[in-house]
Amino acid sequence: MDKKVFFCLLIALIFFGLLYYFAVKYSPKVDAVSNEELKHKIELLEGKIDDLSSKRDSIKSSIDTSKVKIIEIHEEYNKVRTNIIYQPVDSDYVQFSKYCSDNRGLLDISNASTTKDN
Repeated sequence: MDKKVFFCLLIALIFFGLLYYFAVKYSPKVDAVSNEELKHKIELLEGKIDDLSSKRDSIKSSIDTSKVKIIEIHEEYNKVRTNIIYQPVDSDYVQFSKYCSDNRGLLDISNASTTKDN
């Protein structure tokens, strides 16, 4: 009985030895990366981070400039709107009369070419 146990252990040992040998031999190799390569990659990433930071800052500056312009346009709009709403009615009549007298040639229907042909 001792010979059977010894024989089974020997077979198991050979089996696991071969399994380990082939697992190590055919396993994918991991390339060792040198410290210089890692430093180079880190420097490249730092450069890209700096570039992105500068782009972000310029975009923020553009947004701030746009906000200021929007506020200025809104304030000008409110001034014009207030003037239009609160001006007296007769000023509209005066403005329209002045426009008609200034553009009489454009507004004169009797001189239009279509009325001459008819």
